[in-house]
Amino acid sequence: MFDEVVLARSASTGLDGECVLPVVKNYETDCLVLRPRSSISRATWLNWREGIQTNFGRPAFAQAWARVKKSTETSFSELRKLEAGAFLDDPRNWVSVWRRLWG
Repeated sequence: MFDEVVLARSASTGLDGECVLPVVKNYETDCLVLRPRSSISRATWLNWREGIQTNFGRPAFAQAWARVKKSTETSFSELRKLEAGAFLDDPRNWVSVWRRLWG
């Protein structure tokens, strides 16, 4: 996975906001576009969610994510929401059935 490569390459030097940003954008797509529209199954979502949560638990990633959040206070709202919910929420439940089907 791309995010694992980014994290592995940066392990010795630490992560910065630029390194984390592509990973965060991928996560935002997972939360904002794919899962709410049922484009991925619940099982796949649970797997992805576990990976997202694991990366957020890594100190270097968490520090870089904090810098990204501070510098982009209005961006990544779905990812912020997932984090605020302790990664327990399912983004599919954030939108109405109508929007999922025809949105």
